[in-house]
Amino acid sequence: MAIGTILRLVKCTVSVNGTVEEAVKCVKVTNGIDGCTVAFVPRVLANLPVVKKQINKFVVVGELYDDSPNKYKKDKSFKNCGMASVVTLEEDAMAE
Repeated sequence: MAIGTILRLVKCTVSVNGTVEEAVKCVKVTNGIDGCTVAFVPRVLANLPVVKKQINKFVVVGELYDDSPNKYKKDKSFKNCGMASVVTLEEDAMAE
């Protein structure tokens, strides 16, 4: 994954230690076609209204924490096997 990668947030169910839970996955979009799942929205964020409002909408990767000069972000990314921040396309359009 790279900065500028377009993803779509998709609601799904996952099995965690034998318990089925709702989750939000990030699906990579290439040439307008959904591809593979590349990440999941953290559980603590998945139920927030701001995230629920973006289900089935597109987001763009804005920062890869591995590449951040911020030590906290780098450490957090290492602990979680990779992390990134995203911006909705609507937010991106409003910023211009």
